[in-house]
Amino acid sequence: MKLLADENVDAPIVNWLKTQGLDLLSIRETYPGISDEEIIVRAAAEDRVILTNDLDFGELVFHRAMSAAGIILVRVHPPLPSTRLAAIQTHWDEIMRHAQGNFLVVTRRRLRLRPLL
Repeated sequence: MKLLADENVDAPIVNWLKTQGLDLLSIRETYPGISDEEIIVRAAAEDRVILTNDLDFGELVFHRAMSAAGIILVRVHPPLPSTRLAAIQTHWDEIMRHAQGNFLVVTRRRLRLRPLL
């Protein structure tokens, strides 16, 4: 799977993802400051699934009908890098199976899935 980590994705998560052997593009490292719309366009052009903490991506794909290969939204409380990373690691196998073509919401206890249209 090819991933694009939004600028708001914590460094420990980006670092852990790099150890997983993924093709990972980090916005913070390569294109800091670009808009969410630009992120979606870039990710779609490269068939990358977006990893983010930003609720706006749901608005962009479901209400503005922007195309995306997949979106992983991390919604963990408290929103600390350690709790976000733990949630991703807990659900990692399932994330890998379902990220392409879906909008995933990762919480501490579960993974919710909604197909992208």
